[in-house]
Amino acid sequence: VAANAVRVNFVDSTTNKSVATVDVTNNNNYPTAVSMLSTVDNTLGGSNNVSAISNYWTSQKSNLSSYAYNGLTDSQKANNAAAIANASFGKEITILVSPATNVQAFTDANVTFNTTDNGDRPSTGVNDASAGDQLAHDNAWFAVKGKAATPYSSARAAFVTGLRAPAGTTVTKDQVQAALKAQGLDDFYVIYQDQSGTLKDNANPFSSQGEAVQVWHYTFKDIAKGTNANANLKAGDRDASLQVNYNIEKRSATGTSNTQFWSNLF
Repeated sequence: VAANAVRVNFVDSTTNKSVATVDVTNNNNYPTAVSMLSTVDNTLGGSNNVSAISNYWTSQKSNLSSYAYNGLTDSQKANNAAAIANASFGKEITILVSPATNVQAFTDANVTFNTTDNGDRPSTGVNDASAGDQLAHDNAWFAVKGKAATPYSSARAAFVTGLRAPAGTTVTKDQVQAALKAQGLDDFYVIYQDQSGTLKDNANPFSSQGEAVQVWHYTFKDIAKGTNANANLKAGDRDASLQVNYNIEKRSATGTSNTQFWSNLF
């Protein structure tokens, strides 16, 4: 090991065999090896409760994408932390990893539902949908054609918790679409009363006086990483951020009798 470097030896905790080594060279005159390692990756070894191995390492050793920290015991993570704390230039440290297991890919805060046409979005008076999330309303209801209406918030939560992948692997469009479809969020309808924040659910008919509504048809388009700094699509990473893009079509309708339910507008 060079006098101005630290060698990081990644060892599979289940086999006790080395799976990759990376030399980190002090090219920026860090005063200590510890400060250098914490700067290049402050999640090394599972620090800060992160399960995925940072791209800093996987970009250099691609096979590390098959490993993570979430399978380690607290004792093994403590050993990793101690190895980092005692690192010194010209020496090697051992970091334990485990074969990647499925984790929740993204946190709820880092998932956004969006349309690509910023000029065409639901307008609901004082409760206009934000530019970031078309369906941010807690009281939103949606329906898949031919099925009863469902609270959007509960379906979204089930989608976020249901989208799982091996820690550190890149989440694909197909994986996202399958998780959306499982909750009816790949092709659905939402109805707003004009100029109010009220969503009509399938159990409520329109008023007998006639009621103007907005009918929006959402169909899944594609995915992108979010806009936050260092955003990526790696499952379980602290910067993992998902934008789900939809095509939307606006339809206009007016209920004319108290027996007309909004599912009839589809």
